[in-house]
Amino acid sequence: MIYHLPGLIMYEQEWVRLHLLNLGGSRDMHVVHFHGQTLLENGTQQHQLGVWPLLPGSFKTLEMKASKPGWWLLDTEVGENQRKGMQTPFLIIDRECKMPMGLSTGSIADTQIKASEFVGYWEPKLARLNNGGSYNAWMTERNSKFDSRPWIQVDMQRKVLLTGIQSQGAKHYLKSYYTTEFRVAYSSDQTNWRIFKGNSTRNVMYFDGNSDASTVKENRFDPPIVAQYIRIYPSRFYNKAALRLELQGCEVNGCSAPLGMESGKIENTQITASSFKKSWWGGYWEPFRARLNAQGRVNAWQAEANNNKQWLQIDLLKTKKITGIVTQGCKSLSSEMFVKSYTIQYSDQGVNWTPYRQKTSMVDKVFEGNSNIKGHVKNFLSPPIISRFIRIIPKTWNQSIALRLELLGCDADWS
Repeated sequence: MIYHLPGLIMYEQEWVRLHLLNLGGSRDMHVVHFHGQTLLENGTQQHQLGVWPLLPGSFKTLEMKASKPGWWLLDTEVGENQRKGMQTPFLIIDRECKMPMGLSTGSIADTQIKASEFVGYWEPKLARLNNGGSYNAWMTERNSKFDSRPWIQVDMQRKVLLTGIQSQGAKHYLKSYYTTEFRVAYSSDQTNWRIFKGNSTRNVMYFDGNSDASTVKENRFDPPIVAQYIRIYPSRFYNKAALRLELQGCEVNGCSAPLGMESGKIENTQITASSFKKSWWGGYWEPFRARLNAQGRVNAWQAEANNNKQWLQIDLLKTKKITGIVTQGCKSLSSEMFVKSYTIQYSDQGVNWTPYRQKTSMVDKVFEGNSNIKGHVKNFLSPPIISRFIRIIPKTWNQSIALRLELLGCDADWS
């Protein structure tokens, strides 16, 4: 018989105390598997263990240091026949798990945002933090606090770890609209919804919202939410409920940190290309300019020729686990340039290249790129690429091949 315990959530480098008690029969020796987590025995001796034997009738207290973010399993085998016993998954959260998830950058597409209703031109797709324009937020029809509760929903397209939410109101013709209080629900299947309660025993937790139309208000989810869908229900508001939002968090597997294109951790010499364009006015669209959110008159890599023989290459200096890629276009004078689709190749030595392919076929996977110069488009690699060199090969583009990007992932020995 297998006994399942509810999953545990803990932060990276946090110590968790485990009390182990074997209540089985005289032949039921339990072997507890910790899968390499760091343990402290009797408050003194620290070491990594694969297993811990627990004799019949014995009791043991161990402290476990949560070492690497992601899902892990604590399980037991019982007796000489190694029958399955108790098991529980536990989630270790990266302490830096507070990245913008894509509402403000555009990597969450318009089609991923919907609402129960909206008024006029104030559509749900406009509910993006710091969005500009005359109509720049989601706003509801309801103007009474006692009407049925409207909601806005974001589909993350996969289970993610959400640790916080940022909100803003909106202003139109000098009149302010904002949400002063809201509650949150979440789901993994869009059918069964759970109301966020926090660590309290209340039926629902109400978050303090905004006090004006423009200031960003940040709230934390404690404990974090693991879900694909999230809904925000305004409960109190000024004039009408209006929202601009950003969700904060990271990937559940913990391996989704930016690898250094935007920050500069990846140095200029690590970025090469098949060619680059020299503009007539003296601008050099060199490979090292292909950094996400790069600024300036020349702020991207642009290929010298527009054909399928062009590529951008990044040398990560050592083997990394690459789980995603974020792309962006650019503008030069009146030209709006972006890559609409691309393929990926990878290599251990930078000599022999392997195309990234569909899971169940021999066809190279074509990734959907950008459709404008404004937003980011994020693609996930499942399975991830484990390699040192990566190449992006543009397949289709608008006006010219031009690219800014970031790679997401972690060290290859992360998990």
